[in-house]
Amino acid sequence: MENIDQTSIKPSIQNVLNIISKTSIWIYVTDIETESQMGIATKTLNAESSILKWSIDTEDIDNVLRVETTNLDELYIQLALQNQGLTCIPMMD
Repeated sequence: MENIDQTSIKPSIQNVLNIISKTSIWIYVTDIETESQMGIATKTLNAESSILKWSIDTEDIDNVLRVETTNLDELYIQLALQNQGLTCIPMMD
């Protein structure tokens, strides 16, 4: 049986751990209610390759947006949506 060089495995495992540790979940209050607004949000959020998942709860009074991302900070997402004319405010704890 061939020996596996452990040093060649460690970098790939470390890369996975780095990605996991950099994953953030951001929660926002929005004004996204209409199909038009949802279309704008969809186009904007789907254009970001660092966004892993996102959803908007339009049945909640605050139209809560939840974004799971790697390498994007809270302000970046907020400004990306605000630049498209949408209200997007980070939800306070």
